Amino acid sequence: QNLTGVTNSAALKSPTTVAPRLGFVWDVRNRGEWILRGGGGVYQGRFDPAAFAEAMLLDKDVRVRRGVATFGEWPALTGVNFGAEPKRLTILNPNARPPRSIKLAGGITRHIGQTLLSLNGSYNHTDFLLRRQDFNRPVAIGATQEGRPVYGTLVKRGGLVTVVPGSNRRFAEFDLVSGLSPTGASDHYELTTLVEHRFSDQAVLSASYAYSKTTDNMVGWRGADPASQLSPLAVGVDGGDWAQGTSDFDVPHRAAATLRIQSRGSMPVGLTARYRIRSGLPFTPGFRSGIDANGDGSGDNDPAFLGGSLAGLDQALAGAACRTSLSGAFAERNSCREKMAHGLDLGVSVRLNAGGGRGAIVVALDAFNLVASTAGIVDRALVLIDPAGALTFGPAAKVTLPLVANPNFGSYLIRRNDPRTVRLGLRLEY
Repeated sequence: QNLTGVTNSAALKSPTTVAPRLGFVWDVRNRGEWILRGGGGVYQGRFDPAAFAEAMLLDKDVRVRRGVATFGEWPALTGVNFGAEPKRLTILNPNARPPRSIKLAGGITRHIGQTLLSLNGSYNHTDFLLRRQDFNRPVAIGATQEGRPVYGTLVKRGGLVTVVPGSNRRFAEFDLVSGLSPTGASDHYELTTLVEHRFSDQAVLSASYAYSKTTDNMVGWRGADPASQLSPLAVGVDGGDWAQGTSDFDVPHRAAATLRIQSRGSMPVGLTARYRIRSGLPFTPGFRSGIDANGDGSGDNDPAFLGGSLAGLDQALAGAACRTSLSGAFAERNSCREKMAHGLDLGVSVRLNAGGGRGAIVVALDAFNLVASTAGIVDRALVLIDPAGALTFGPAAKVTLPLVANPNFGSYLIRRNDPRTVRLGLRLEY
């Protein structure tokens, strides 16, 4: 508290709140042909238990060992001087409270003979999410040739650039001092349409499509490293918050088609086929993991700079699904996207009457991802550090990084397919 000005001993309390909700369903003229529905409300969440656990565990008793050297042995690291072992600390903001969501939804359903048409829309806004900032990060001590703020002394080892341990800290006795504050927010919009046609009691075909958009200011929400949740451009870009943008979980397009067929008789056999497709996950064009271009302590959160005269940069961008261009600014958060993913699932089931009554035992065999798209780890490095180059330091604390464009940007570093899975199940129906 004496160093940061924020107490970490205050007891967090769940505020007493009012959570009103309202909904309706209207069957026009009670014919089942037109059905309107809608509703909305306020929903209170719960404190993230992981944040509690982190604050309790990282309370000055966890020490961090960092070193930069050419390691000759592993894991012994003989002869490497790690120096001091600073403490890791996490502080929960005393004003932290459970997340709150405001949800609105509405839809219309139309029955035309054996065909059902449905259109639904929803909007969810969630606030009071916990964002991370580093209380132990100093003001920028310099900048790169791109104008990227630098918070410590950079050092280069081959194709990697990192920061000299301790040079990017305000207080040498501490390492990363995380402050978790309820300043995060998320918005989700979704529009879904469904068409279902019943050919008979034994055959049904349905198709659905959903468009959605999710934005937030939660950097590195999918990452496991706490340092990756720090905004690399905390001062903003052109007066705006760089962290505000496309969410790490944004999947704008999803579609599926399902055909279900069932035979007649005392032991009916059912067949199901489903084909599905979705957009790939978004990512930010940047550097290879392990490169800390701004010296903030994270080797996985720095965006690439789009501009200058770096040869091959425009060709690398053109080969990936990116919505950004050479605008002379830093890449937008999550401005690129992985390839679309698709899969085919098949299932067969047999319904066995149980004791001659209305109950039944169903034996089901399902096969998932019989046909699936290629997946894997995508190369998100738009620019690389030239192993043959060197860091150069100029006046006004300017450091020049030896950068080269990555011609393999957007391709797979590791290829794999979604696992093909076979499931045998037993279900009781009554």
